[in-house]
Formats: sequence, structure tokens, C-alpha cells
Amino acid sequence: MSDFTITRTDDPSPYRDHILSFWNAYLSGTPAGRFDWLRCGNPAGATVWFIALDGKTRELAGTISLVPRQLYADGTPVRAGVMGDFMVGERYRAFGPYLMLLKEAVGSRADLGMDYICTLPNRASRKPCERAGMMKANDLYCFGKPIMVRFYLRKVAPAVVAGALGSIVSGCLKLVSRELVVAPRDVHEEALRFDAPFDDLWSTLRGRARGLIGDRSARYLSWRYAQNPMYTFRLLVYRERSASRIGGYLIFTMFEPNKPEVYDICALNDGIAERLIAAVIGVARAEACQAVYFRAPLSSSALRIFKRFRFFKTKDALDLYYTGRTDIPFESYDFLSGDRNI
Repeated sequence: MSDFTITRTDDPSPYRDHILSFWNAYLSGTPAGRFDWLRCGNPAGATVWFIALDGKTRELAGTISLVPRQLYADGTPVRAGVMGDFMVGERYRAFGPYLMLLKEAVGSRADLGMDYICTLPNRASRKPCERAGMMKANDLYCFGKPIMVRFYLRKVAPAVVAGALGSIVSGCLKLVSRELVVAPRDVHEEALRFDAPFDDLWSTLRGRARGLIGDRSARYLSWRYAQNPMYTFRLLVYRERSASRIGGYLIFTMFEPNKPEVYDICALNDGIAERLIAAVIGVARAEACQAVYFRAPLSSSALRIFKRFRFFKTKDALDLYYTGRTDIPFESYDFLSGDRNI
């Protein structure tokens, strides 16, 4: 059984090649560019890494990252860390630094000036997270709006029958959703460029917010979406008649060729939010997508608007765990896909 040493650093450059090899082995599809993205550009600060080394061989045994996230509680700044990149080398799975890494990261919260640490553990990591002092805050459910209904019907019926029924079912779903009465007027797809109007919108929304809300300044949005090497994000913007002002935006990505997922939505009012949702549904129909997806807790303020367009809860759900302050309930955080570390 090996002894391990754990190093905490915001400059993991000496371990870059080892981290990339871990990504290749355990987080398939992670681009090398994510390494520098985590280091530079985040207005909340550079990612903090916890590196576990085999005490004898100095071989990389495991990692955890904490991506800083600026939150606001009723306008007061609150700092959080989103835990990810939890990887342990295969040879160290049985008697390795698994729990040691978790406890080190969780135990560093106060020292790093973080009010919260949160994570979305897989099934195998839930119990270790609890042993390290974390608790479940919420379920992050995946909601989907079927677009190509015949795709789902083909699973239970012949192709000809599925095609015929698909048109009927699609028509019925439109009748009971807001699609027929909400037009995406004044909503346009634009390049991923976040400038002063986005800061103006953020200033207004931040002043209204109650509970916990994550930073959505232009600088953050630029880093999170325009510079992110993981996905190609797309931007829908509602602009008032004066093009210098915006009333809301929606950000989505095609995480598969025909499956758009909404990562974030911000709007001055429900009417604008409805137009943005109608617009992304329109994009999905125009591009023959299978469905549109949106991930959120049941308490999400945005979810109630998505449900008007008949977004249904799927079987896919993630557990949101956290540790930290108890005076501001973490359950009040409207955690969306854009709040993750990918």
C-alpha cells in the first residue's frame, strides 16, 4: 500500500502531460485546450488543483479541480468552487488517495476563501462525497421537448406507423404548448460576442435577484462560452427596438448533432423568456433535431416557463452536492448546465 502526498496549486503546468493522459483515459473527449481555459480568463480566478502523487514513485495517482464561481446572495458577493476532474489512476483504485483527495479539497474551502464547494458526483462518488462532509442539495433533472416524435415512436412501432403517428402527436403537442401563441419576434441568433449591453442586463437582473445567483457579466460569459474549447455554443438574443439594449438571451449547444441543450437563459420578464424558448425550438425544428433539452432543479424559476412549452422530465438526473455556509441555503441556487465546470 502506497503513501501519497497531495499538492495544492493554481498552476498545474508541471503536471500538464499527466493530467492530459488522465483525461484521455478517464474523461474521454476532453480537449487539451481545456487545460489553459481552466487556468486563464475566469474572472473568479484560476482553477485550484489538488494533485496526489505516489510517495515512492512520484507518479500521478489522482486529481481534483475546484473551478471558482462568483455568486451573489441578495446582491452580496459569495464565492464558490465547482469541483470536478475527480480522477484516480487505475492502479490506485483499491488502496489509493480517493477519499484523501476529497477530504483535502473539501477541507480547503475556508482557506481558499470559498463560501461553498459543490459538485455533481457520479453514482460511485456519492458516498465518498458524504464521508468527506458534503450533502445533497438538489436533483438536477433533464427536461426534454420532443421535436422529431417519430424517432421515439420507432422504438415501439414500425417505421411507417411511427411516421404517420408522429405527425399527429407532434400536432397535439403544439396545441397544448405555447408554441402556437408565442412568436420569436425580435430574437436573432448572433455571434458569441458579449459586450456592454450584456453587462447592463446583468446589472438589472442582479439587482432583482433573490437567493443565490451566479455571475453573468460580459467578462464571465465570454470566458464561459466564447472561449470554452469543450463545446461550440450558440447565442440567441432578444433586442429591443433600440439595438443598443438587450432584453434577454439564451445560450445552447449541440451536445450531439441533433440534440440541442440549453445551458443558460436570462430575461427581463417572462414574455421575453418565452420568445427565447420559442426561438430555440424553432432552430431545433429547422435543423431537424430530435429534441431540445434543459437541465435544472425542480425549484428553478426558469423551469416553470419551459414547462409551458411542454418540456417533460426524462429519466436522466444528476445529484447536486455541496458543503459550506448554512446561513444562505444552497438549495436556493438556480443551478443550470452553465454553472457546471465543462
